Amino acid sequence: MTHPCSGFLVGALAWKNVVTHQEAIRTIRDEGFRGVEVLCNKEHFDWEIPDRVNDMERALGQWPEAVITVHGPFRECDLSCSDPDGWQKNLQMALNAMDVAKRFGARAVTFHVRGSGSAREWNDENHKAFLRSFARLADKGRDIGIPIMLENMLPGRFTAREEELGALVEEFSSNDVGVCIDTGHAQLNGNLAGFVEQFASRAGVLHLQDNSGGNGDEHLIPGKGSILWSDFVTGIKAGGFRGEKVVEVRSIGTLSETLAAIQQSIVETDLHRMNNGL
Repeated sequence: MTHPCSGFLVGALAWKNVVTHQEAIRTIRDEGFRGVEVLCNKEHFDWEIPDRVNDMERALGQWPEAVITVHGPFRECDLSCSDPDGWQKNLQMALNAMDVAKRFGARAVTFHVRGSGSAREWNDENHKAFLRSFARLADKGRDIGIPIMLENMLPGRFTAREEELGALVEEFSSNDVGVCIDTGHAQLNGNLAGFVEQFASRAGVLHLQDNSGGNGDEHLIPGKGSILWSDFVTGIKAGGFRGEKVVEVRSIGTLSETLAAIQQSIVETDLHRMNNGL
């Protein structure tokens, strides 16, 4: 019998500021999950400091069979920066994350369209800068054998709507650039079903998280918010999704408590039906 969690990765928010990478990865392995998503974030894992990369590599070395995905930098990195010097600096941060992903044997790297700060409307220069960035990242991914993913964003951000994300990814081959569907972001936008219908077959990564619909990007454990998970599972399977499933939720206490709650939710919300053959 297939373990209910054996098809799912655990995102770094579950252990950020809770336990070390070594302990987290060992615990997630022992609980029967498929792997982990490494988060490139200066406060959590600084992918540009060699000692930090070595530490993470040692932690992952405890679990050679793990499936790894990487979440590229976003708080520190704005790939749509239109200032030439700023654009080059931001692009280099993202390229460095791709190098780390290759070193870890990652299957995909996910990027956001924008860094931190209040929502801003894109202008033509932002759009051109982002396309230049993603073209370089797609070339890098092709060279090292790792596809990149573009994630849908929160309300008020570019790519919050299906047509915006679609207009960007359609500029690239689906072999090089896929989609990361963040269920919580789409739920806040009221278009989760639309994202599933349009992008299920192109999605290489799912970020599975819940929210109450009105209190922001809560990263709740599936089933603790407003998403109708049975409908989501039916739609994503029918749409031909074949990518990696990352449970991207915030810690609710100890890591063991969070993992136990994730395991329960995978069964109770029907997410286990996304495992092969179910």
